[in-house]
Amino acid sequence: MKKSRAIWLQKGDYVTREGDVSPDLYVLLSGTLVVEIDGRKIGTIDLAGDVIGELGALSHKPRTASVFAQTPSEVLVIKNANIVELKKLPSVLEKIDATITRRYQIARNKTRMYTSITASMKRSILQDVMRQRSPRSKDLGGTYDDAESGAARQHIRKRIDEISSLYSEADDPIVLERIASDYGVADLYHDRMRTRPWLDDALPKRLGAIENEWELLTGKGTSAVIVKAEIAVEMNGLLNSFEKMPGIRREMDVMRMEAIVPSLSKVEALRSAFHRRFPAGTSERDRMFNERRIKLAVEGAKADAGEDVTLIINAAKELRIEEEYENNLRNIVGLTETPTSFIDLG
Repeated sequence: MKKSRAIWLQKGDYVTREGDVSPDLYVLLSGTLVVEIDGRKIGTIDLAGDVIGELGALSHKPRTASVFAQTPSEVLVIKNANIVELKKLPSVLEKIDATITRRYQIARNKTRMYTSITASMKRSILQDVMRQRSPRSKDLGGTYDDAESGAARQHIRKRIDEISSLYSEADDPIVLERIASDYGVADLYHDRMRTRPWLDDALPKRLGAIENEWELLTGKGTSAVIVKAEIAVEMNGLLNSFEKMPGIRREMDVMRMEAIVPSLSKVEALRSAFHRRFPAGTSERDRMFNERRIKLAVEGAKADAGEDVTLIINAAKELRIEEEYENNLRNIVGLTETPTSFIDLG
């Protein structure tokens, strides 16, 4: 292939620069390359045969990362990459196709994680506004005893789960919209949603559209590699849209900790945070009152969870100890996590 040639790079020489637009792609032959985004190292490439810059080259979109040599390295440069020329290098084309597929799947799976968590948060919000508009709340001024309050929360959440289970895509935002409309709480639901821009229904809808485009390429193999690159770039763009939303990183970090810390440890973290913030002193009555508040908040979080993971952070918010609870979780996770890191070079 006349448009391909091997070049040697010295330490510090750049292969690609973030933001550049170029039709060239690269294949590592030997050495080690560093990948940076916004000046932050996210990983290295040291496996001979790895492809670099395929998404930007084939989609004609700006490079998403900078890549430079960490050690003297040899790289195969494929100039003006296009499907006609790449077909003359079938082994390289197959590697490019596999790399694009992997990058798409990683971005899709991360985005699905976001949409799954946001769907859980939306269900929690919907339950809260439905409870506010419940007949008991309107007729009796919201006066429930503890047993009635817990039963009401469980009943409303059970109803949401039952209706959602009737649809094949329970996380589809349209499902929750229908429930909110049927129960006459659509306006209140939308008002609450606007306080968190990353709960915008447009994002999961866009995810579904992108996934459908990818599915249409099933079975077309390397002949669809250009379109695959364009779709992979779009999926990465959607992932970036999620991650740039104000407040989302903190929310996702809390959700991750909630998912990996055992339930009993989370409750103990909550109890410790509460007693530190609101010490009961020596009074047995005050101590029992505080324990009751903690118990009711935890039971409320469990009732709100339905079929989702119980989020003790919701109990912490109710008790006004959110920051203290988060710090306790971080300490638990920090003491138990291994130093292993998972790096995505996409």
